[in-house]
Amino acid sequence: MDIKKIFETLDIGLSSVLRYSFPAALLIITFALVDPCYAKFVFEKLGAALTIFGALVVGIGLYATHRSLVIPIHHLLGCLLLRIGELISHTKEPESLSPTRWIHSLGVPRFRLFLAYGDLRRWWFNKKEDINVLDKSERNAWDLIHAENGLTVMIAEALLIAWFLVGWPDLIDWRFIISIGLFVFSTISGMQQHRIECAQFKTDKDRASKIVKKFKKK
Repeated sequence: MDIKKIFETLDIGLSSVLRYSFPAALLIITFALVDPCYAKFVFEKLGAALTIFGALVVGIGLYATHRSLVIPIHHLLGCLLLRIGELISHTKEPESLSPTRWIHSLGVPRFRLFLAYGDLRRWWFNKKEDINVLDKSERNAWDLIHAENGLTVMIAEALLIAWFLVGWPDLIDWRFIISIGLFVFSTISGMQQHRIECAQFKTDKDRASKIVKKFKKK
C-alpha cells in the first residue's frame, strides 16, 4: 500500500499532513543545527522510527499551540485589513466579503464571530446533494490552501523565535524583518481565501444562517 492510500484509508488529507509534519521538520532541523552532537546521540539512542514518531508527536503539539495562540491574531489582522478596505469602499455588511463581518449581518454578536465562522466553515460541506455546497475534493482544496498559508506563518514564527534567542533586545536583524514581512504577506494571502469562502457562504444565506443560529443572542 502506498503512502497516498494509507492517508486515504485513515481519512487524512494532504493539508493535515502538512500541518503536522512541518513543525516536526522544523524541530528536527533546529535541533540538528543548535546541538548536532546531542541530536546525533538522541537519533542513535531512539533509532529512526522512534525519532520520527517523537518529532511528529511534538510537532502536533506545536501546531496545536500555533493554531490556538497565533492563528487567532493572524485572522484578527486579516479581518482588520478587510474592514479598512471596506470602509474605504463604503461596503455595507450584507454586501461584505469579510466572513466575520457578513456573519455579523446575520445577527451574530461581535464577540462570537470567530466561533461562528469556524463552525460555519466546518459544517458547510455536510450536505453533498446541495448544489451550493462544495464537494469533498473542493473542500480538500480549500483546506490545502489554508495549510499552505499556515506554513508561511510558522516560518515567520520560527524566524521570530530565532531572533529573540539570538539578538533581542539589542538588535533588529534580518530574522525579525523577514518574520514580520512573512506574517503580513500571509495575512494578505489569507484574506483573499476568506473572501472566496464568504462568497460561497452567500450562495445560500438561509443555510448559513441556520448553521450560525446557535451563536445568536436569544
